[in-house]
Amino acid sequence: MARWTTYTSTISVPIYASWKCSKCGEVNFSQGIIQCQREVMTSARRSSKLEEAKQSAQESAETQWVDNALKIIYNPQENAQEVRSGLFLQNTKCTNCKTKPKWDKGTGYLAIFGLAIMAMIISGIAAFALRTSLVAWIVFSLFTLLVVYCFITEKLFKKTMREMPKEELPVIGSINEELIEAAKERGKVLLTPEETIEQVKSLE
Repeated sequence: MARWTTYTSTISVPIYASWKCSKCGEVNFSQGIIQCQREVMTSARRSSKLEEAKQSAQESAETQWVDNALKIIYNPQENAQEVRSGLFLQNTKCTNCKTKPKWDKGTGYLAIFGLAIMAMIISGIAAFALRTSLVAWIVFSLFTLLVVYCFITEKLFKKTMREMPKEELPVIGSINEELIEAAKERGKVLLTPEETIEQVKSLE
């Protein structure tokens, strides 16, 4: 069986966000980051090929982080996966009632999903190789169900994001100069912290 090596490159940009609590209506604010993470897997053993994979991951992150960030900032409803995997705020608990926003689901599912897929593949190979082993087929079935569960959960999160009231979505800004210039090139502006708060209030 081939041994795989995974190279990960991550670029983070500082941001801040305001949003309205879905439970009590309190307007909240927090600082945080938008993260763009890209991975490249390779089964190569030669150092030159490994270096190529490493460079590929780095180049992907460097060329995609701006577009990735702007997708999250300007269209979170249609970019649910990017929001879930790339938006991290220091504190998303409502200052009044401690409720977390529906868009803050964390990234634990990503690790579970990745491990479940790998386990499903390995257990599937074992089950087909052994054929008559009931235990191998049960293990394969359990990991398959876990993958299906993760897939359904992701689909439901995308539906939740699309149907979420605009005032409950995060209104995001940044003082990162490269991001500001990229927004200007697209005819958009990045709001100041005060402006993000005022925009949330205006949507009430």
